[in-house]
Amino acid sequence: MPAYNNRGIVYYYQGEFDKALADYEQSIQLNPQGADAYNNRGILYYQLGQFDKALKDFNEAIRLNPQFTTAYTGRGIVYEELGDYERAFGDYGKAIEIDPQFAEAYYNRGTAYEKRYEYKKAIADHSKAIELNPQYENAYNNRGVDYYEIREYENAIADFSTVIAHNSQSMDTYYNRGRAHKNLGLIDEARSDFQHVRDNSNDSELILLAEKALEELTP
Repeated sequence: MPAYNNRGIVYYYQGEFDKALADYEQSIQLNPQGADAYNNRGILYYQLGQFDKALKDFNEAIRLNPQFTTAYTGRGIVYEELGDYERAFGDYGKAIEIDPQFAEAYYNRGTAYEKRYEYKKAIADHSKAIELNPQYENAYNNRGVDYYEIREYENAIADFSTVIAHNSQSMDTYYNRGRAHKNLGLIDEARSDFQHVRDNSNDSELILLAEKALEELTP
């Protein structure tokens, strides 16, 4: 029933996965035709690394509701995790076919292209996601990475700066922008970004990377 499903969502976002799972299962028991609970349980199983169970739930959600775009993208993410990109692209494409305004499907497909080093296709999809949702921080960040990989450093810096303007705690983005600045010969800007990471990050590995980058900038 919706009440159990909705409470399960709350538990999920609180990180109480056992309670979320119990509520999704209760919802399914009371309403076996409810696609939402299968979809939400599939998301939970994915987070737990139980990919076979996740696929079964997404399959059932889609069987019950063949227009369920979120279930297609969820299943696509699982296929992507399993290295089955052909099926992943098929699911993302199906979600886009059903709802051409679904920014998340473009974003996820772009990220899959990125993992296959098809950066120009990734840029196209991430750009479409941004067009549909101008506040899509992850899409800006990933497009920045894509631009960096094809050595369009100015475009990468622009995207990383957009992310930082909305989320000043994104230390990875400061580090990536520092690398782009460095590759453009903007040493002062690069040093500022790397110093910011060194002084503000809680990630010890990222701090070491920033310190190494600073050492490389020292004449």
